[in-house]
Amino acid sequence: PVADLAGLFDRVRVFVAPTRYGAGIPLKVVDAARHGVPVVATGLLAAQLGWRDGVELLVGNTAAAIAEACIALYEDERLWQRLRTAALAAVRRDFDPA
Repeated sequence: PVADLAGLFDRVRVFVAPTRYGAGIPLKVVDAARHGVPVVATGLLAAQLGWRDGVELLVGNTAAAIAEACIALYEDERLWQRLRTAALAAVRRDFDPA
């Protein structure tokens, strides 16, 4: 186990969550977004969060789609910034106590 993931999140540009089965809130995605790392996830995780493809994260349901989304985030700085900003706002809206 890693006690503090902040140092790891500081060193990555994209967080990939290819989960195909699961229940509950995908906290790994929330943690990445909270640290300002844009996320590529499956439609399952996006639905569990209520986050939208192309707004708070990018959705990929196949290996090829996940790879394409990762490449897009690496190559398009505006897309990276837009998703980062929207995901940070979604974390504040959905998970931070007021």
